[in-house]
Amino acid sequence: MADSCQLLKYLGGFRMMPGMEDPIRSRAAAAGLAEEVLDHARSVPLLVVCMAADRETPLIPPDLLDRAADGAALVRTVVTGEATWELKHRLPAGLDVYGDAVRIWWPAPEAGSGGHPLLLLDADRDPALVAEWVRAALDRRPRQERAAVVATADENAATLRLAGGGTVIVAREESNTHGLAADRVLRPGQPVRVLVLKEPAQGLPGQGSLLPFEPDVRRRLSEGYPAGTVLRCRVWRLHRLGAVVDVLPGLTGLVPVSELADEWVGHPDKRLAVGDLVDARLLDTDGQTVRLTLRGVGAGPAVAAALLPDGPPWLAPPTPAVELPDLAESDPAVLAWERTGRAATVSPGDPAEEFTELDRLEDAVRRAAYMHRRTEDLLGDTERRLVKLRAQAAELRHELEVDLIELHDRALRSVEQEYERVSGSSQQALDAARVEIHRLRGMLADAVREQDRLAEQARSAGEDARRSAEALRRANVEAKRQRTRARRLDAELAALVPESDRLRAAIRSSWLRQTSKADRARYPWREPVIGPDFAASLDNLEGVSRERVMQVCAEVVSGRAADRSGLQVHALRSADGGGSAQRTRHDGARAYRASLQVRTAAARRLHYWVLPDGRIELAKVGYHDDFTIR
Repeated sequence: MADSCQLLKYLGGFRMMPGMEDPIRSRAAAAGLAEEVLDHARSVPLLVVCMAADRETPLIPPDLLDRAADGAALVRTVVTGEATWELKHRLPAGLDVYGDAVRIWWPAPEAGSGGHPLLLLDADRDPALVAEWVRAALDRRPRQERAAVVATADENAATLRLAGGGTVIVAREESNTHGLAADRVLRPGQPVRVLVLKEPAQGLPGQGSLLPFEPDVRRRLSEGYPAGTVLRCRVWRLHRLGAVVDVLPGLTGLVPVSELADEWVGHPDKRLAVGDLVDARLLDTDGQTVRLTLRGVGAGPAVAAALLPDGPPWLAPPTPAVELPDLAESDPAVLAWERTGRAATVSPGDPAEEFTELDRLEDAVRRAAYMHRRTEDLLGDTERRLVKLRAQAAELRHELEVDLIELHDRALRSVEQEYERVSGSSQQALDAARVEIHRLRGMLADAVREQDRLAEQARSAGEDARRSAEALRRANVEAKRQRTRARRLDAELAALVPESDRLRAAIRSSWLRQTSKADRARYPWREPVIGPDFAASLDNLEGVSRERVMQVCAEVVSGRAADRSGLQVHALRSADGGGSAQRTRHDGARAYRASLQVRTAAARRLHYWVLPDGRIELAKVGYHDDFTIR
């Protein structure tokens, strides 16, 4: 029984390692991998180990990288050839992989290789360092931008449902940069883009932020609310030139004093107060200052501006206030009735009756008594509502307790029925378990034998690896010895053969390599003259290979360059202009130039003389804007 438990534990924890899967070789398999790379629903990075076509196994074992990823990435193996060409064809530029390399593709990759790490491998690279590179790269995984829909929103936070599943919480400070409550920026059902700071895991919500996607308020105003729109605004400041109002969070506009009313207004504080909510029509949103007007707005509905598209109004609607009568401005007849108990007749236009100090105190007492009664009425209404709500809550709690009791009884009955069913078939289950144990013991014995065989193969492979390492070390020593000998021979050659002869030999060797027998008959070899500055210009050459220079020199010496459109052979003039004269020398030689590079700001050119006898004198290698020759 203990043996079977150990086997079940072994089988339960077993999963196929990346090295045991077949490497991706065909175009069809590579097309499937490309679809997996470009799948925007993928949330896990892909880590691919690429190996050269002549290798049987990658330089870095895939299972080592799988352990380094520790479940944070899916590992794949690709063989250079048809598969890598198919990946290059299907993936955006800069995202392919070939040769001996390790590439990480983040979820939902954009065009370009920026941000998707690539490490080129060689035989001397330590696998442990490669594993450490993978761990560090996965730790620096870029956060993801995801589409989402707002589920709930309150003052302190909002809950968002991500496209593809999962939930994130956006705190108030991550919803906007203006200090607004979360429900002043987000509302249920609103589609948004969210930066996932922490992925949801094991049924728990993650964390997100809307700050990277907060629009520029001036652009938001010009794109969402054209000129002529009536907006709900808040007075922020009053100035003799007009009223400064908040149009959007962080964006103010000006209502000039001439636009406050149809009639003349001396100062804005005669019509407005700081904090007032006003409806103003946009006049101009394209200039330096947002201009608005209150003239001709009317009493129609105004647009409540939102910080985010399809969001709630950023200005909270005003809280209704309790209106109390101002007794000091009441009708004098009413005041007289409350004071004397009888109606007083006050004719229109008559001066108000003068009160004594006692009368004024009586009025104040009556006003206080009235306000006290109103307060008691409001408190009484609030208390009655509170009692009613408490009663409703108690009723709901009672109903919930009843439902929980019924649910508990159902669960108990279900468990009892299941226990009776299992007890009735316990003997059959025991017999089946004995058969399964016998089968698993046989599988365990087979697994032990397979383990021994694999261990023997591993020992043999280790011996082969040690022999290969020793052979590689000997080859490296021999290669170093041959490089030292080659440098010594080069030094001896330089001492024995003049540099001009070595250059002519290199040019002739290039001519022989790039011409056929028929070409040589048409473009015969002519011994060039090496100018005094040619060798020095080659020593300072950067950006173009020496082999390329020798090829172009061979084309020029044999006369083939004139038939090569890519070399752009033309006369070397005294300046960069079609009307400038061609450079000539006192001996009648004419100056020419040929292109070593094209389509680059620092393109190199070969300058040379065509001597009167038809031979070529190689002068120097210079830049495109260099017109000098000697």
